[in-house]
Amino acid sequence: VSTETLHVQLRKPVEAKLANGVTVLILEDHRLPIVLTEFHLRSAGALFEPGASAGLASATAEMLREGTDKRTSRQIAEELDRLGAAMGAGADFGSSETIFTASGLSENLDAWFSLAVEVLLRPSFPVAELNRLKERAKVQLRQQRAAPRFLAGERFNRAVFGDHPAAVVSATIESINALTPELLKKWHQERYVPANSLLAVAGDV
Repeated sequence: VSTETLHVQLRKPVEAKLANGVTVLILEDHRLPIVLTEFHLRSAGALFEPGASAGLASATAEMLREGTDKRTSRQIAEELDRLGAAMGAGADFGSSETIFTASGLSENLDAWFSLAVEVLLRPSFPVAELNRLKERAKVQLRQQRAAPRFLAGERFNRAVFGDHPAAVVSATIESINALTPELLKKWHQERYVPANSLLAVAGDV
């Protein structure tokens, strides 16, 4: 490693701990009029799923954008397009957290960040959208199970982790069929909590 690399000084973010338990990290960078945010929900990952509910964390994350108590999926998409913003969420198998991301221009930060808060905290999990997600998930599962590489990885994880939740690498047809709006709402209510979560903000803010 060169001596020049060893002397690089990375900027440190401003850090604060909110009363509700969220840690906030803010790194200012005013070179571009863009703000990036990531919210790490450290207790909402697939490692915490009940044994018969593989895919619950991922489905909950994917369904966040499909409707809130105020907007439909289409209205959310149209508003994001109008604001020039983007957002998404994911909960990978083997992970202990769900990661929710949102980004957009600094000039309308208040508008798209408010929408992100609405999507994150007040999802409605509409039945029609969930049924479409379940159909897509079952097609994807059939494709995965036809791939030797996926099957080898599944066997490897089972050999390494045994009965630990980290051994689970995908949902099953049974666990997908069992998904209901009520199940997703319960998971969201219990797991999407501020305690031990992390909000990272970077950019022109």
